[in-house]
Amino acid sequence: MSMEPGFVRLHLALSADGLRVASVQVECHRPDVSTVLDNKPASAVEKMVPLLYAVCGKAHGLAASLAMKAARGEAIARHRNEEVARESAREHLWHLLGVEDGQLLAAGCRCLQAENPSAALANFIEPLLGMPPRDWLAFETSGALDDWATAQPGVLARGFQPHGFEPHPAAVPLLPALEAAESLSHWPRLDGVFSALPVWQGSAAETGAIARQCDSALVSMLRNRPLAQRKAARLRELLLFAQDDNISLQAGDASAHPVAPGRGRALIQTARGLLMHEVSLRGEITSDYIIVAPTEWNFHPQGTLSIWLRNMGAERKQVLHESMAAAVAALDPCVPWLLQC
Repeated sequence: MSMEPGFVRLHLALSADGLRVASVQVECHRPDVSTVLDNKPASAVEKMVPLLYAVCGKAHGLAASLAMKAARGEAIARHRNEEVARESAREHLWHLLGVEDGQLLAAGCRCLQAENPSAALANFIEPLLGMPPRDWLAFETSGALDDWATAQPGVLARGFQPHGFEPHPAAVPLLPALEAAESLSHWPRLDGVFSALPVWQGSAAETGAIARQCDSALVSMLRNRPLAQRKAARLRELLLFAQDDNISLQAGDASAHPVAPGRGRALIQTARGLLMHEVSLRGEITSDYIIVAPTEWNFHPQGTLSIWLRNMGAERKQVLHESMAAAVAALDPCVPWLLQC
């Protein structure tokens, strides 16, 4: 049994010729987990949660376990969870390699099951890069990236070509990498309203690799090419995993802290962004289980996608639809989406 991560519905009004977006409304739909996870023994919920989610199952399982510990009064400082870090690397591989070459993707994913996954991934990805991972990580300008993408044809360079589709940049804040204890001053208690429409300091925000890698020189230089920027952030995280860089790599970071007596919160950095679980325990029975997933951040009605799509245009309807698909995938390659015009 698994629970889908939800879906995104795009309500668009197009121009008379159907080639330009006149207005857009983004809606994020996700099942209500409280109907499944409330009023059950904590031990049963801990086992159930990772089975409910086809995407980020390890991260959800860890979040459930840590939130329960925090509800029992335990504070857990930020640390890197290796299973979630591997899961995040696998999701980055899916996004960067695509599913067209199933054998290549399977070979990459097998690296993450090796005894030394970082070394195995480095050996796998170096031929695809055409250089050692450390050399790619040393890129500091968009020109260096463009030269590489031109000289190194292949699946990893796809999407970095300088003349590909790019929306106008969106001035949406990037969600910082908070620790659970620190998050309490910003969000004292999570509820259903917040989980549906989360905000950072009063406004929509974006989470994910772009938020974690925004301080790198290359990612910062790509701010006027938002799709390439997000792809570069994902590739950078994948290569940091291959380098076994525990300082710069934040995917897989986890922490938890009590919210109040009998209530705990866990924060996990997944490939897709910040995942938060919060739960109350009455004895060992769960109640008021709240999950705030990256989907709600990245597809907020006032978020990045909505801004990208406004006034988007193309010469043909097919190209317009392909541009929308690229914009959605740049934020979350796993989320299903529906288009209504």
